[in-house]
Amino acid sequence: MRQRQAPAPGIGGRARLQKGDIARFFLLFLVVFAVCIAAIWNASKLRTAINDSTRSYVSDISQQLANDIDFRLKKNILDLESLADSLIALSPDDNASQTIQSFLTRKANLLGFTSLAVLGTQGQICRTDNFPLTAEEMQQLKGVQTALQGKNGVSFLVQESVLYSIPIWKDGQVVGVLGGVRDKANMQALIQTGSFSSRCLTCIIDTIGDVVISPSEVEPFLQLDDIFLKESDSQAARDIEKMRRDIQASRSGVFFFTSSDESRLVLSYVPLSSYDWVLLTLVPADLISQETDQYIAQSFLILGAIGILFLVILLYLIRLYRRHYRQLAQVALRDSVTGGMNNAAFQLRAEELLRAAPANSYSVALLNIHNFKLINENFGSGEGNRTLCRVMRVLEAHLQEQEAAARGDADNFFLCLRESDPQVVRQRLQELVDGINTFDEGDGAPYHLSFQRGAYLVDDRELEITVIQDRVKTACRAS
Repeated sequence: MRQRQAPAPGIGGRARLQKGDIARFFLLFLVVFAVCIAAIWNASKLRTAINDSTRSYVSDISQQLANDIDFRLKKNILDLESLADSLIALSPDDNASQTIQSFLTRKANLLGFTSLAVLGTQGQICRTDNFPLTAEEMQQLKGVQTALQGKNGVSFLVQESVLYSIPIWKDGQVVGVLGGVRDKANMQALIQTGSFSSRCLTCIIDTIGDVVISPSEVEPFLQLDDIFLKESDSQAARDIEKMRRDIQASRSGVFFFTSSDESRLVLSYVPLSSYDWVLLTLVPADLISQETDQYIAQSFLILGAIGILFLVILLYLIRLYRRHYRQLAQVALRDSVTGGMNNAAFQLRAEELLRAAPANSYSVALLNIHNFKLINENFGSGEGNRTLCRVMRVLEAHLQEQEAAARGDADNFFLCLRESDPQVVRQRLQELVDGINTFDEGDGAPYHLSFQRGAYLVDDRELEITVIQDRVKTACRAS
């Protein structure tokens, strides 16, 4: 008579504890909720501190950067003045144009100018080959006219090139003008900086907002208004209007804004003493100064408390998972007949071995028991299973380090051998077959097994293991 199955132990106890479990999880939820509220409050404090420290940091670094760029710009004039002193003895009036041209070419490369030219008061010109202007065009420039009157001048050419002009004096008279051109790339390199971890864009404009020197990524500065959100009463609109007034009054400043692509940015503007220009610096707003360390530490403590709470839950889930994983792995990765690797486990292990080794380091081989069905027919399936187990034991016993073996299906056995020489692979397969056919006392009635054999040298580590196995089977059938 069939007995009535007893209930699983503990089921009733778990049912009685459900209300208690719900209360505990609800309490945990309240604790986590309270911690999150504290984190939000602390984050608001952190945001304020970040904004204040970032504004101060950007302002200080931008001022230092402006001073450095001012020095670089002034150095252009100083270099030209030094060069002009050397040109006095070689003025265009001395009919030494070839000598001057060669001299200018050498000095242009040395001083970092794109090109140089000497313009005489009578309109004669001596220039490097790549100088972009004729004598007539050069004479018409305002900066050149200023230099002919005895003062340093600057002119803007096409594509953001800049022409620096200084007078050449001799015996108290201006006898010519020395002009040095820096092209767009040259000027951009002049204002490049490693400040702000190289995460900033710099640009030079004049007091009316026209771009003088743009960065390599020019878009944000060519149409400055377009990078602000289109809100007439927004804080950004008021800030940019204040910036225009400050620029006219030669005052510096810094403010935050959100660009049209939702990026949070900081814009700094600092007047330069050179030519009434203004340095604009655009920086991501996620810069954090030392003043925020305290709030950051508090945030980490709060997050740590949340992490510990969930870690407890995670450890409990991991314990359950490991218990079930061992059972699942036994089913999923072990061959039910031999107790060794099954084909799925072999594929995982083989892929791991192949990926970790250079190409042409491994060979995948196949041993197929010839006429295995005769064993089942003559001795029964039990003896057939024992034969498969014996083959698997011998294969595992002969494996070297970083090798693998498994029963693929039916009477097929795959091996992943750390061998690349075909002759060595044949020898090892023969040793395996000899070992399988060597019987000891207690092994039962001995009988000889014959095998079909095939191998494939893995020359491509990225090849799918299933494709490799198919090629091995093809090699086995052709043997």
